[in-house]
Amino acid sequence: MLHITNGDSAAESLSQSRIGGHVLPWRDVLHEGPVPGGLGLEALSEVRSRFIAEAGWAPETATPGLFEARDSQLRVTDGREDVVLWFEADLYDQLQLIQLLDWFAEHPARSLNLICIAEHPDVPRFIGLGQLTPGQMADLFPTRQVVTPEQLKLGREAWAAFRAPTPTPLVDLRARDTRPLPFLASALFRMIEEYPSAEAGLGRTEHQVLSALSQGAETFPAVFIATQEMESRPFMGDLTLWTRIEALATGLAPALRFGTQVGVPKTGRPWNGIPLQLTSFGRAYLEGTADFVRDNGIDRWIGGVQLSGHQVPWRRDPENNLQISP
Repeated sequence: MLHITNGDSAAESLSQSRIGGHVLPWRDVLHEGPVPGGLGLEALSEVRSRFIAEAGWAPETATPGLFEARDSQLRVTDGREDVVLWFEADLYDQLQLIQLLDWFAEHPARSLNLICIAEHPDVPRFIGLGQLTPGQMADLFPTRQVVTPEQLKLGREAWAAFRAPTPTPLVDLRARDTRPLPFLASALFRMIEEYPSAEAGLGRTEHQVLSALSQGAETFPAVFIATQEMESRPFMGDLTLWTRIEALATGLAPALRFGTQVGVPKTGRPWNGIPLQLTSFGRAYLEGTADFVRDNGIDRWIGGVQLSGHQVPWRRDPENNLQISP
């Protein structure tokens, strides 16, 4: 039996449980960086490996083969193994889940089951499976459900929509019946919130970082904790949030600075304890009297959509709908 889950913490608890079988952590941070359509698993894994290495989240020696062992283990399940997918309700997990559902729709396992939760009775503030003990993971195992054809179909459609070169398919999917995957709609909504806002050119994460600074946070750990509290389903790790902070600190009109230093420090990492300060530009972005994209430009992928330059085709309105930018 093969168990596939989101990352190393959950994988360790599963490995130490009494369930048995092999455990495969999926790991990929799909809400960051390019996830273009039209590529098979191996080609997409090369794109993702390169992005992760360039972001500094993995050693350069890991590229282009960062996901080779993972993908090889997935391929050998084709019709020959029982598979259990272990995931959560947040954006990070839901994107991994739809990628795997897309794969298994084309490469059926001997049996495919799903455990996907948004809460746990023993964890008051449930953030992820990595919080659970091996015993708690084992207790979840009997709750697994056979993946239905409707779930496979919706997973494929959602994965294609996420990887499309425009956000239109993703927006359209939100309006459809996504009940076969009950946590998918809220995850897609959270992804759409990363598009620049119409009034200030900030994605939700950037806005939360600046809000935390305006409310008294002065270091990365304080900002990280504050932004986690702003999420009903936290999904972002420290390295990915640090990437958003680096973007806010660059450009001709940066929203924040590192102490008295202009620009991103060469040794910048969240554990360095560098003071973070909101700039006058940052206050203007929070107030909606200036626009971060127009002032500084943007260079970011959201799934299969690349946003670049000082104008972007899509902006998020106050109701979090995507509109064509004037």
